[in-house]
This record gives sequence, C-alpha cells and structure tokens, in this order.
Amino acid sequence: MATQCANPQCGYDNLCASVNPFCPVCGEPLPSADRLALKLVDRDLGLEFWIARDTLIGRAAEGVDLSGLTHSQVVSRSHAFIRWDANYSTYTVTDVNSRNGTLLNGFALTPGIAYALGDGDRLQLGRDGLVEMAVLVGASAGSPVACNHKAAPPAAEMPSTRTQNAVLPIHRNA
Repeated sequence: MATQCANPQCGYDNLCASVNPFCPVCGEPLPSADRLALKLVDRDLGLEFWIARDTLIGRAAEGVDLSGLTHSQVVSRSHAFIRWDANYSTYTVTDVNSRNGTLLNGFALTPGIAYALGDGDRLQLGRDGLVEMAVLVGASAGSPVACNHKAAPPAAEMPSTRTQNAVLPIHRNA
C-alpha cells in the first residue's frame, strides 16, 4: 500500500506505511496506507516507475516523464493518466487524447474512458509497440518490504473489466 506524508512541505510517498509508521524524510507520523503499490517496468531498458499517487504519463516534467526513452517520439507530452479508484480498489488508466493511442494487453483504449489495471498487464504507449511496460501491482511490484495489504473485494463483487481477450472500461472519467 502507498500513502503520502501529511506534511505539505514534504510530500514523501511511502510505499509501505504499515511497516514504517513515520516519514523517513521529515519524521511526521504517516497516515494509514490506502492503496496498493503500483510499478511500471520497461523490461527492455530496465527502467522502473513507481506510481504512488494519481499520475500523468508522457513527455512532460510532471508525473512519469518518458522523454528520455529511446522511442519517446511515439509518446505524447500528456499521454495517459493513472489513478487509484477507491470505489473498486484498483488502479485505472485513461488515454488523454494522445496522438498515437494507448493499448492495454493489445486492446486500443478509447480516450477519456478509465480502464482497470491488473497485475501482469501490458501497457503500450503508441500503436507501434516501441514503448511497452509491464504493470506490477501489490506484492508483485516488489515493495521495499512486505506489507499487510488490505484485501481487494472478491472478483464477483467487482464489475467485469475483461471478457476473453478484450478489455472493457469500468466508467467514464468525469
């Protein structure tokens, strides 16, 4: 689980608050963790990007900046947005009208619609396959220390996001 330090001057993202109850940067007590850790991994280049809050992905200075990648020309400045959906206890990805599109497990995402991310998913930025990342969630993300994660609701209680080989949206962004 990930939680952010409550000190507005600090903003430290603690990926395992259940083990470390105090901020290692400023010493403030950390609020209880409310989400699983998520990591995007570019296995070709060996790069890892931790997502600990709602994050924009693209070639911009804020969020996950992919401008240094070999094939960054296929990535828009503002390409996709990853956010935590507390209603379904899952991360979602939304294409934000990128020029070359976003694919999840080979399925082209409709811009402006949030799609659930699952452990082991493949997130592709641009249709040519030059920028592809593995999605690792929770224990698979390899948190610095093992955490006691809050269990997600049983699959039967969550809306279906996949049918056979297709990925379906869970809701539109407001």
